[in-house]
Formats: sequence, structure tokens, C-alpha cells
Amino acid sequence: MEAGAADEERPLIQHLPPEEQCSQYTCDGTVNSDKKPALKQSTGNWRACFFILGAQFAETLCFFMVSKNLVTYLTSALHESNIDAAQSVSIWIGTSFFTPLIGAFLADTYWGRYWTTPCIPAFGADQFDSADPGDRLAKGSFFNWYYFSMNVGSLLSTTLLIWVVANIGWSVGFAIPMLLSGFGLALFFAGRKVYWYKKQGGSPLTRVSQVVVAAVRNHRLKLPDDSSLLHEVSKVTEDDYRTQLTTQFRFFDKAAILSDGISPAQWSPWRLCTVSQVEELKMLLRMFPVWVSMVVFFVVTAQITSTLIEQGMAMDGRVGPFTLPAASIATFDVISVLVWVPVYDTVLVPLARRVTGKDRGISHLQRIGVGLALAAVAMAYSAVVEARRLGTAPAPASIMWQAPSYLVLGVAEAFSVIGMMEFFYEQSPEPMKSLCTALGQLAIAVANYLNSGVLSVVAAATTRGGGAGWIPDNLDEGHLDYFFWMMALEQCSQYTCDGTVDIDRRPALKHSTGNWRACFFILGAEFTQCLCFSAVVKNLVRYLTSVLHESNVNAARSVSTWIGTCFFTPLIGAFLADTFWGRYRTIVICLSVYTIGMLILTTSASLPFLLHDSYNNGDDIRRVVAYLGLYLIALGAGGIKPCMSALGADQFDGADPVERVTKGSFFNYYYFSNNMGTLLSTTVLVWVQDNIGWGLGFATPMLLMGFGLSMFVAGRRVYRYRKLGRSPLTRVSQVVVAAVRNHRLKLPEDSSVLHELPSPTKGGYRIQHTARFRFLDKAAIPSDSDDNSPAQPNPWRLCTVSQVEELKMLLRVFPMWASLLVFFVVTAQMSSTLIEQSAAMDGRVGPFTVPPASLATFNVVAVLIWVPVYDAVLVPLARRATGNDRGLSHLQRIGVGLALSAVAMAYSAQVERRRRRPAAEEEAMSIMWQAPCYLVLGMAEVFTSIGMLEFFYERSPGSMKSLGTSLAHLAVATANYLNSGVLGVVVAATTRGGGAGWIPDNLDEGHLDYFFWMMALGHVLYANRNISFNHGMLIPTISASILVHLHLFGIHCVAVYHGLYLVSFGTGGIKFCTSAFRADQFDLADPLETNKKCSSLILQLLLLLDQHRIPAISNCASLGVGQHWLGGQILMSLCIAVFVAGRRVYKSNKPDEESLVKTMVYSALLESKHFAGHSQCNEHHVECSILPQPQRCQSPNTMKSLSFVLGQLGIAAGNYLNSSILSIVVVMTRRMMGLAWVDPIQPK
Repeated sequence: MEAGAADEERPLIQHLPPEEQCSQYTCDGTVNSDKKPALKQSTGNWRACFFILGAQFAETLCFFMVSKNLVTYLTSALHESNIDAAQSVSIWIGTSFFTPLIGAFLADTYWGRYWTTPCIPAFGADQFDSADPGDRLAKGSFFNWYYFSMNVGSLLSTTLLIWVVANIGWSVGFAIPMLLSGFGLALFFAGRKVYWYKKQGGSPLTRVSQVVVAAVRNHRLKLPDDSSLLHEVSKVTEDDYRTQLTTQFRFFDKAAILSDGISPAQWSPWRLCTVSQVEELKMLLRMFPVWVSMVVFFVVTAQITSTLIEQGMAMDGRVGPFTLPAASIATFDVISVLVWVPVYDTVLVPLARRVTGKDRGISHLQRIGVGLALAAVAMAYSAVVEARRLGTAPAPASIMWQAPSYLVLGVAEAFSVIGMMEFFYEQSPEPMKSLCTALGQLAIAVANYLNSGVLSVVAAATTRGGGAGWIPDNLDEGHLDYFFWMMALEQCSQYTCDGTVDIDRRPALKHSTGNWRACFFILGAEFTQCLCFSAVVKNLVRYLTSVLHESNVNAARSVSTWIGTCFFTPLIGAFLADTFWGRYRTIVICLSVYTIGMLILTTSASLPFLLHDSYNNGDDIRRVVAYLGLYLIALGAGGIKPCMSALGADQFDGADPVERVTKGSFFNYYYFSNNMGTLLSTTVLVWVQDNIGWGLGFATPMLLMGFGLSMFVAGRRVYRYRKLGRSPLTRVSQVVVAAVRNHRLKLPEDSSVLHELPSPTKGGYRIQHTARFRFLDKAAIPSDSDDNSPAQPNPWRLCTVSQVEELKMLLRVFPMWASLLVFFVVTAQMSSTLIEQSAAMDGRVGPFTVPPASLATFNVVAVLIWVPVYDAVLVPLARRATGNDRGLSHLQRIGVGLALSAVAMAYSAQVERRRRRPAAEEEAMSIMWQAPCYLVLGMAEVFTSIGMLEFFYERSPGSMKSLGTSLAHLAVATANYLNSGVLGVVVAATTRGGGAGWIPDNLDEGHLDYFFWMMALGHVLYANRNISFNHGMLIPTISASILVHLHLFGIHCVAVYHGLYLVSFGTGGIKFCTSAFRADQFDLADPLETNKKCSSLILQLLLLLDQHRIPAISNCASLGVGQHWLGGQILMSLCIAVFVAGRRVYKSNKPDEESLVKTMVYSALLESKHFAGHSQCNEHHVECSILPQPQRCQSPNTMKSLSFVLGQLGIAAGNYLNSSILSIVVVMTRRMMGLAWVDPIQPK
């Protein structure tokens, strides 16, 4: 277990120490805007990050202006149904986070990160010298502030812009973020002189492809035992790097095998790759499991823009004299992020660092795990709120009940998303920084697509038999709480030494480039981007339904599809950034495309004013223009989302311990800025869209987007830029090809025989060889005919160990990516079903009317609060406990987010259930009942989304940071697409027989709470796939206390027996080991202790067992069923804590032989009649005398635990015999009485 933990925390990239100290110039290969070595004193660092963060702020402002209110726009303006709107939002968000893959590829291959907008995170990270300890620490904080700027933009989107939409109009609501997007573009350009630029290299896809091809070609070659025999270039420039050979994916090592008698110069790169090239592919492969797990988290966060918005629409939005829009509740999510990012970075990280001794406080996986757990909690809370809302019908439920869900989701985002971004950037190959950074965006995209599919499945499944379904248009008739429960159940010197350069392509100077001075620009740009995105997505359903007159189902489906596209395109943007453009250039280009998309969207909302009534088929024209603008936004987001975080992480020097620690905080504040934009979108912009007009509501974030672009460009002089290498996909492909080519070669026992390059110069690194995916190691096996000192081998036949390990890294992150799909399906509800639920509720809060999309403000508020708290408080505390620099690992942080997302879905289901009760008496439930759901989802996002971003960034190969980060966006995209599909399936299934279904246009006739319960239940079931004894006690607790509300026959029983047999399995290692382990604490050589062992021990054990029966019986008699199981869960948790507390004073016996083998020896001795005397017994460690004392005192020394089992087996045999006798008696009695064997089951 310790070895597994150590392997989990081991960095996927091992940077080699620089050969010489750098002084005034960066040591990581970055250059300035003039292509000269970057001076630290005038470029890069935080001076460049200001422009980058500013541009990110503008982009976030625009994005969330659209996304946070998109459900409302689709349902109100385009007249889509709730289910269609939720699906549409999920798909669009997924697409928006999928396109960054393209931008990352262009940034890493052709344009560079400056010219590629999706690479803002990677470009911001380039502003910090990885070779400088101080810059490395600062880079750790860059991602925190990058996310912070995103949330600042999101805050503005969920507040001001949503208000503009609600009170002025959609046109104004879309025009404002469009203008802001233009401002962000100008801001980004303004910093071009202070940015650090990474020199572009070859296409990362080409490098990966060469490894694959070379490995395939060399598949017949045998891997050498000495990994040093694998091909690696002998001389590299200071801008190059090497990756150490790992033992995983050994097949790809064959791409680096040198053939006998053939000079490497005669080989093409498609036949012989370097070890570093092979390890790049391995790194990508190892990152894939984490990327997959992050998809689960983003499925939960996808509920913020889907089902949570719909839930808020079905609640009473009146809060005092105000009326909150449903999308504005997401402000709590943004506020949570904005609060928790600084707290995490300034409080939690230092505290956790003291405890764990790690620079980041907690690891990436721990951070992501916390976010996943919080996301599950948020979904469970939303399910409870929805059930309560349905239960209080016809009295309206206040929308503020959703605030806790958004707050929790904000905390989850602060943990998971930032952690994911940093992970993908840190662990990606150097030529693929932008591409791997886009993996986080890809996870969001996949999660949104998945969320869309889940919504379709839920709608189809719950509308069978003519029922209204879980998520009908009238949520009072549905069971959105069930959907939420389902989601809850699913979830060194003056120059940088890491190869970064300034804008002039000179080595980046630490004191003038990178670090936080560059991150401010990046976070600002991210803030505006998130503001614009939230301004669109949070109210898009309402725009589609009200303006474009789409049905609720079509609007939800369209939004889910669009969101999925937004988070799917980051794969493209990451590829472009890592291969062609670089992160900075990719960000600039895509920010421009983003601004154009906002302009077109604003035009669609302003067509009636521009053309008056002189045209026919107005809705068709507006629909075409609107979707054109939306998907241009998705395309632009594809270059922004993966590259912005990767660029921000590039601003910190990975070779500098100080900057390496600071980089851990960057992802927190990156997500914080993201939620700030969301907060503004879900409050101001959503209100503008609902009360002023859609034109102004879209124009405002458009202008802010332009401001973010200008802010981002303004920091170009202080940015640190990564020099582009070969295509990361090419490197990965080379490993695969080489491994396939060498598949017939035998892997050497000594991994040092595998091909690897000599020690690189400063800024270079090698990836250590790992034992997993051994087949890929064949890509680095030099053939017998290869020359021992190759000059230029064919990279498609022989790859380096580092190149193979890069592919392994990508493969290892895939399970994590898949698990995050469930989370993002849940979060996709915030832009679909939750918006539709909010629309069905009373939005009056005092004298104000809250737009449904504005409820997402609570989600943002939760994120804004929890990100600083996590960074400043939880991380330092966790660091002390775990010894991890990050406090919590990525997986732990993501796990917390998943749990919170399940809670949020459960709460939303309860709210929907309660909302439907007042609906029967024509009295709307307050929209503020949705607030807790948004708060919990915000907390879940802080854990899962940030942890996911940091995980993907850290675990992606050095040349694939943008691609690795884009996996997170791909998870969001997939979740939104899945959400759209789920909505379609739910509608199809629940509307069979002519019923209204779960999510009809009139939610009062449906069962949106069923949909929420389904989401929460699926989340919990996914999160509990690996369970210990303590988790087993959790299952009956949930089944008795929570699932009893489901009213679905069979689920309660399955949960009960699942938990019971997990408890039984756990007791298998407790009952006999407890007494045996306690007896081990006495010394056999001491007569006094021996007497205590064999006499008083047994009496004390029996007395202890009888004493435990007293509180157990008392609990059964005095407590309810749910309270009784909860008490057992608490006692079991306390038992584990007490037992572990004494681990340092225990005595333990090491087993020397297998107990079953000894038993066979004894049997053989008896059969051969050699077991004749007591002396022979002693020779074989056997006590022949049988005494009436327990077996523990007379058993063989090495079989104490096994022999004690005999007494337990007797009890078990007696119970099985008793059960058999009872069954026989029942069957015989029924036969005699002429009754059926089994009574028909009547579900309650």
C-alpha cells in the first residue's frame, strides 16, 4: 500500500538538474516577443500573468455570460423544453471544452501559446522559470489565480450580465460580454513585450505517432536488458529535454531499439525514436486514467448549467425585495471559488506543507479527490432540496436553498479543477504542454456530453408507462431530486531553467518575466472568458426557449450539446498549441474567434431591432445566426480553455522549488478567477438578459471579452513561452508504431538497456522508466543490428524511454478522466435542468425578481469562497497530516468533489419534490430553494475541477501540457454530450404511452425530481466501486436514511444487502485478527505476559463483546432505522481512527511461511505416518496437546490468526445450518398448507 502511494505521488516527469546556473536570462528556453532570450527582470513572471489573467477574465466573463444563462435563453427565448435545453447546454459546453484540443495542438505545434487563446493556462505557466526554485513555487500559485480570474469573470457574468439579460434583454446581455471579450483580447496583446515565449518545435502528434509507428515496426525486436542501449540523441541544445525511461508500456520502448549494423542516421524517425520521445507517449498514456476520473466530476458540475438552473427556475426567486434569476444562483459557486482560491493558496497550502512536507501541501490526486467528494455532497444536497421542494407544494420553496449546493460545488472546483489543470501541465511532455492542458477542457467537454446523454437516458427511462418522468417541464410533476441523487451517487538563477523564453525568444529572466506578474494578465483574460461563457451558458436555455421558441427538451439538449462541444474543442486547441502555434498565439487567435462568436450571438439577439418586421421566418434566421455564434464561441473556447491554464503554469519555473510550490496555487486562483467571471455573469449579466434585453446581455460580455483579449496581449512582454517541439501526437504515435514494430522483441530484464538520450542540457528532463504498459517499452528496445552510438535513428522504430513514458502518462490518466464524466454530467444540470427547475419556481426575492440563470451565482460564490479557504487553510492542514505538498492528492480532492456533487443532486431532487407540492395548489415555491444545491456544486467544483486541472497538468508529458490539460475540458464536453443524450433518453422513456414525461415543458406535470435522484444515485454508485469495511457501513446508512425517499422498489433492498455483505466482508479481516493481533502484544518469553495472554485476554475479549451488545440493542430500541445505521457508521469510523492512532506502539509478527502450505505439510506427515510423536510435532512448529482453551493459545506460532478462524467457522456453519433448516421448514409447511413457495412482493 505504501508502495502504491509512493508510486502515485511520484512525478511522471523527472527534471534533470541544469548543468550550469542561469543569471539574467531564463533557463527554460523561453524567449521574449522579439524571439530573443527572455530577461527575467523585464519579462515573464507575474508581470506577464497579469495580462494573461486579464484576458482569461474577459474570456470567462463572456463564456459564462452565455453558459450560465443559456438554459434560460433556450427555454424562454427559443422556447425549448427543459430536457432539450438541458441537453443543448450540456452539448454546447462540452463542445466549448472540446475545441481547446485543437487550440492546444496549434499552440504546441505551429502558433505557440501566445497566438492560441486556448493555451492561456499553459502560456501563463510559461511566465515562470521551471529551473528557478522561486519561480516554481510561484507557478504553483498561478493556476490558483488563473482559476480565480476565471471565477471573477464568472461572477460578473452570473450577476451583472445575467441581470442585464433578465431586465434589459438578451441582445444587451450578449453584447456586453462580446465587448468585454474584445477588451480582453486587447489586454492580452498589451502584454506581449513582457511575456516569455516557448520556442515552437515539431508537431506533438507527429512525435507520438512516430513512437507508435516505430514500436509497431520494431514489434519483433527484443527489448534489451540494459535500457541504456535504447536510442537517445547524444547531443541536444539547451532548449531540448530528455525524459528518463520508465518500465510502463514497455512495448513502446521498441520504438527506441537500435538494429544491429545500421547507423541511426540511416533510420527515419518513423522507425527509430528516442527514449524521450517514447516516454512522452507513455506520459500521455499515464495521464489518461486521471483524465477519465475528472470527467465524472465535470458531469456533476455540468448540473450547474442544466438541472440546477431548471430546479432554480421552479423555485421562488424572491430574496427580500429582490427576485433572483435561476442562473444567478451560480454566483454562490463563483463566490465559493473566489474565497477558497486565496484561502487555499495562502492558508491551506502553507499549513498542509508543514504537515506533509510537500511544496504544494497536498498532491494533485488528493486535491482532485476532495473536489470529487464535495461534488457528490453537492448533488446529494440538491436532491434533498428538490425532494423538500416537492414535499412543500403548493408552498413555494425559496431559491436560496440552492445556495449551499453551489457553494459546495465551488469548493469542489477549487480543489479538483485547479488540481487537474496543474497536474496536466506538470506531467505533460514539454512539446505538448498546451495539448495536455487541453485535456482538462476535454474532460469538461466529455462530461457535458455525458451529462447530456444521462439526461436523455433519465428522461427516456423515467417517462416509460406514460409518467411525467424525473425532469418534466413542470418540475412539480417530476422528480428532479431523484436525478440529483443519481448524480450524487455516480462522482535557481535570474533565468528560468525549464526552457521557457520571453517574447523575443531569449531565455526568460525571472525578475522580469513569468511568475505572478504574468499570471495576472492570464487570470484576467481567463476571468473575462469565463464571464462571457457564463453569460451565455447560464441563460442559454432561456434564450433558446423564449427568443428562438424552442421546446424545453430541445433547448436543454442543444445547450448540453453546445457545452459538450465547448469542452471538446480544447483537444484541438491543445494540439495546435503544443504542435504549431504555441499557447500564447493560440490564445490570441481563439480569443478573437471567441469575440466574433459573441458578436454574432449578439446580432442574433438584436435581429428584431435591426431588421424590424421586414423579414419572414424570423425565428429560423435568428436560430441559424445564434447557433453560428454559439459554435464559433465553442471553437474559440477550444483554444482558450486548455492553453490559458497551461500558459499560466508555464510562468513558474519547475526547476525552482519556490516557483514549483507557487505553481500549485496557480490552478486554485485560475479556477477562482474563472468563478469570479461566472459570478458576475450569473448575477449582473443574467439579470440584464432577463430584464433589459438579450442584445445588451450578450453585448456586455462581448465587450468584456475584447477587454480580456487586450489585457492578455498587454502582458505578452512578461510572459514566459515554451519553445515548441515536435508534435506531441507524433511522439506518442512514434512510440506506438515502434512498439508494434518491435512487438516480437523480448523486453530486457534491465531497463537501462532501453534506448534513452544522454543527459540533456539545462531545461531538459527525462522521464523515469515505469513497469506498467510494458508493451510500449518495446519501442525503446535497440535491435541487435543497430549501432551502439546512434546519431539520428528512425523515431518510428526506436524511441527513447522518456518518449515511451510520455505515452504511458497519457494512458494512466484515462481512468481519472472517465471518472470525471459523472461529475460533469451533474454540473451540466446547472445549465439545463436546474435552470428549467428555477423557471418553474417563484423568482421573487423581496422586491426583486431573480432570473433562473442567476441562481448559478451561488455556485460561483461557493467556488470563490472555497478556493481561497482550500488554498490557505485546508492545504496547510492536510499537508501536516499527509506529508504531501498539496495536502490532498489529486484523487482525494476529486473524490470529495464527486461526493459533494452527489449531495447536490440529491438536494435538487428533494427541492423538486417539494416544489411540486405547492404547484398543486397554484402557489409557486421560492427559487432560493435551489441556492444550497448550487453552493454544494460550487464546493464540489473547487475540489474536483481544480484537482482535475492540476492532476492533468502535472501528469501530462512535458511536451503535451496543453493536451493534458485539455483532457479536463474533454471530460466536460463528454459529460455535456452525455447529459444531452440522457435528457433525450429520459424524455423518450418517460413519455411513452402519451405521458408528459419527467421533463415536460410544464415541469409541474413532470417529475424532474426523479431525474435528479437518478443523477445522484448514479454518482454514488460510481463513487463506491472501491469500498472498504468502513464504506460498507456507509451503504446501509444511506439506504436507511436517504434512499427510502426514492419510492423505487428494489433500490433500497439492493443498497441494504450491498452494505450488509460489505460489512460481512470487512468482518472477515477483523474478527479473528483483532484478538490475534492483541495477543501479539504480549511477550511469550515472559511468563507473566504469557499468562495474561492465554487467560485474561480471552475473558476481556468476551466481556468487550458483551459490552458492545448493550449499546447496539439500545440503538435498535431507541433510534430510528436511519439513525441506528448512522450510529454504526460513526462508531466504525471512530474505531478506525482509534486503531490507527496506536500504530506506532503496536508489535507485529512477520509471517515466514504460508499457512495453507503448512497445513498441507501436516496432512502429508500424518498420511506418511511420520507424525508419531510430540517431538515431531515440535519440529514442525505444532502443539499436539489439545486443551480446552481457545485455539489462539495452542496454535502454531505462524498460524495464530488462521487457527483462531476455526471458532468463527463454527459460528458461520451454525448460522448457515440454521438458515437451511428454516428454509426446509417453511417449504414443507407451505406444501402441507397448499400455499405458494413465495408470497408475491407488494412494493410500497
